[in-house]
Amino acid sequence: MMNALEKIIAPHPEEAAASVWFQEEARAERIAGFVRTAYLLVWLAVCFLGREVNRGEPNVVNFIGGGAWLAASLAYQAFLRFRPYRAGLKYASLTGDLLISFAMFYFYSLDVAGPVTTLKSPTFMSTFLILALAALRFNSRLPLYGGIVSLAAYGGIVLSFVVGGRIRWGDRLDMVTTEKVNATYLLFNAAYLATFVIVLVVLVRHARRLVRLRGEEAERAAAEKHERQKALSTLERYFTPQLARHLLENPGALGGRLQEATIVVADIRNFTRLSETQGPVKTVQFLNALFEKMVAIVFKHGGTLDKYLGDGMLIAFGVPEARPDDALRAVRAAREMVGAAESVGDWAGVTLGCAIHSGQVLMGNVGVPSRMEFTVIGDVVNTASRMEQLNKHFRTTIILTEATYGKVRDAIEVRELPSTEIRGKAEIVRLYEFTAWKGAPS
Repeated sequence: MMNALEKIIAPHPEEAAASVWFQEEARAERIAGFVRTAYLLVWLAVCFLGREVNRGEPNVVNFIGGGAWLAASLAYQAFLRFRPYRAGLKYASLTGDLLISFAMFYFYSLDVAGPVTTLKSPTFMSTFLILALAALRFNSRLPLYGGIVSLAAYGGIVLSFVVGGRIRWGDRLDMVTTEKVNATYLLFNAAYLATFVIVLVVLVRHARRLVRLRGEEAERAAAEKHERQKALSTLERYFTPQLARHLLENPGALGGRLQEATIVVADIRNFTRLSETQGPVKTVQFLNALFEKMVAIVFKHGGTLDKYLGDGMLIAFGVPEARPDDALRAVRAAREMVGAAESVGDWAGVTLGCAIHSGQVLMGNVGVPSRMEFTVIGDVVNTASRMEQLNKHFRTTIILTEATYGKVRDAIEVRELPSTEIRGKAEIVRLYEFTAWKGAPS
């Protein structure tokens, strides 16, 4: 049954390029045609079963008028099955339905009982179905147009009976017990019809408004999803995917605050000299290949890429949320990055130097409203940056401060370096070189 209905209301190929509203209107027109046909079949079946009650003129009107109406409905459905829908067709089909209905309504008066057969006939109720089907097209002007045509047709029929002197007036009791007609009853019919039209117009306008609001809501949701995905993609350039989602869902985490963190500054040794011999294209290719590996390692260990420093990186562990093992994560990442630098391309002599320092950093968005950057700043960052330059002096690859070593002393072997004065620091800083893991690395 449903498959048959889907075939009946299937759109014409030429309608595919039209707007959604037009496509839905065309679909509603086909559904209205199906309902009309079903109604007429039921109605004619009832007329057939009651043919002994409606002897004479009513039977003639019912079967001829109803048959013609059904034939027109089937022909219109066949037309829409093979031809594309046009906007003006809804007015034509509505007008045809109303004209046939009111023509039958009028011809009932040719019965021996006269106009009373028309004015008391339940066929008048067909008008409400026709107008309801008009509202199904979700065009508020259509039921309004149908209501005006219906009231004009109903008023015209009543007026023709009054002018022709064919109506006998009576009170409400006479309306029920005799062939007389009550004027108040006729006015109520018109009032009910007008009220029904008003309700349909309001209903259609309200439904269209809900659809429009839902569409706008869907567009906003899609735009927000796009912006969220865009922001997430940006954050994932610096944070692990899990951390990026956390920051997106908790924007307050980006606010400025002091945070315990471990900072890693990584820099490529001998890069300047070798890049002069390789040229800019190969240099950029090497940097991209190495940075891709380094960033993957940083994210693997839960670190944050703060920024690129030319041929190096500033990396933070414990940002935006600190963890007990941030210092150990930093050492592990540094060791893996050093190995990665040795395995990229055929750039012999290129090595990576890392400096690691732990302490309080200021974390947050820094800049102006038009250009903000999430970063870490403070003495810990400055110290790590200046420490990294000592790798060349000590011929080391990974050095760490006592602050970091105190957090990882149970996991690594180190060689203590000579106490060194670092520019910008009043006190001497104790430094250590990472040499090996204690036992097998985890």
